[in-house]
Parts: sequence; C-alpha cells; structure tokens
Amino acid sequence: MTMLPAIRTTSDLVLQEEVDHLTLEEFHKLLGAADKKFNSLKRSSVRNLFIRDRNKMLLIVLWATAGRISDVLAMREDDIDYDKKQSNFTSKSVGCGTL
Repeated sequence: MTMLPAIRTTSDLVLQEEVDHLTLEEFHKLLGAADKKFNSLKRSSVRNLFIRDRNKMLLIVLWATAGRISDVLAMREDDIDYDKKQSNFTSKSVGCGTL
C-alpha cells in the first residue's frame, strides 16, 4: 500500500508563481508510468516496489516545489519541519522552495 498524497486538481498544489510546466494530466501520466513499469516486471520484489515509490515521491516533490533535481536530492531530514508539515530547501536558481 502506497502512502502518497492524493493530487486531484491544480488547487491541491501550492505554487508560488505561474510557470510553464507539465499540465496536471501530463503529471498524472508521468506518475502512471512508474506504476506501468512496476506492473510490467516479471518479479514484483520489495526492492522494485521501493524504487517505484521512491521515484513517484521524487516526482511529486519536484512537481510541488518546482525545484531542480539537484536541490530536491540535496534535501535532508533536517530540512523537514514535521510540526508545520513543510519542507524547505534553497535553490540556486529560484531561491527557496516549500512543500
């Protein structure tokens, strides 16, 4: 069972400014590709399940923060405020992103 957030509409996402990016439909297709790849494997091992969920979570964080891959991958547990339910990172290109 996957514990990923449900994203149904663009209003479910908090974007600080309008940018040219994937549409919500394209984003869902991208997430679906991770499931499709996992379902096409002959063996559904725990490792493959972890990789699928990791990739989907990475896509969700990239989408929600509009962060660059290097900034998101550089995030550490100290960057997460569990009480406020937000995560901060400093981006070299746009400043600070929040999820």
